[in-house]
Amino acid sequence: MVIELGAGTGPVTQALRDGLMAESRIIAVEVDRHLAAALQAQRPDVEVVAADSALLPQLAAARGLPPADAVVATLPWALLAPARREVLLTGIGVVLARDGTFVTLLTLASLCRRTGRGFLRQVRSRFRDLRLGIAWRHITPALVLTAHAPSPP
Repeated sequence: MVIELGAGTGPVTQALRDGLMAESRIIAVEVDRHLAAALQAQRPDVEVVAADSALLPQLAAARGLPPADAVVATLPWALLAPARREVLLTGIGVVLARDGTFVTLLTLASLCRRTGRGFLRQVRSRFRDLRLGIAWRHITPALVLTAHAPSPP
């Protein structure tokens, strides 16, 4: 099972669906109810949840979800306050399987900002294995963070 945070209009949702087996379960979380409704209409093969990603552990518990194989997030990390990022990262660690993977993007430009570097430190403190790559084809080049082995909260 894969959980996507910040699904928006669904470009990552589409890529996930295209790259996973048809029977794979995808849960897309989007805070904007209008975007969530449009995505659900467009992608009936995905479970779309209109909710704040900070509520991820509660959403997973309410749905009786098993630990996630992966969490993919396209949230604006560098724009979020450190405490909000901490809540989100803690929630991701709670729902992710012990051998699960967390993947997210951080624009290279945001690494020049204290908030971007702070987010990178927060991820490093939450996961024992962090790998960095660059997505040059992203609208603005982005750092791809792939993290494994979440640390206990």
